[in-house]
Amino acid sequence: EQRRKELELAEKRRTRQRNKTIQTQYYDNGTYRGEFLNGKKHGQGTYTWNNGDKYIGEWEDHKQNGQGTYKWSNGNVYKGAWSNNQRNGLGTLTWSSGDRYVGEFLNSKMHGQGTYTWKDGDRYVGQWRNDERVD
Repeated sequence: EQRRKELELAEKRRTRQRNKTIQTQYYDNGTYRGEFLNGKKHGQGTYTWNNGDKYIGEWEDHKQNGQGTYKWSNGNVYKGAWSNNQRNGLGTLTWSSGDRYVGEFLNSKMHGQGTYTWKDGDRYVGQWRNDERVD
């Protein structure tokens, strides 16, 4: 029974891989180059917005899901986990000013355990809630 399930899962993966295409798609607000599955961004890809922002990473069902890097045109960079087009899970957000946060995110906000390090070396290690320190 277990072996049958493993074989079925492997066949699903092979079918999905066969159905993936790599192409460039143009949108009103930018360009996507990467994998598609059933007409949706799915797999590895890069989206470049007209304003210069860029996301390089994993997509699922047309949304940023998995591991990825988002680079803002102002120099800020986020590397880490994504779910449903938002920063969710562990990641690192580095501001162009030199400040950096390493820790947990929820709905694109610093939320949970994390370390904020200012460019001068000062740091706060602890809990965060909705981008605010919990002292």
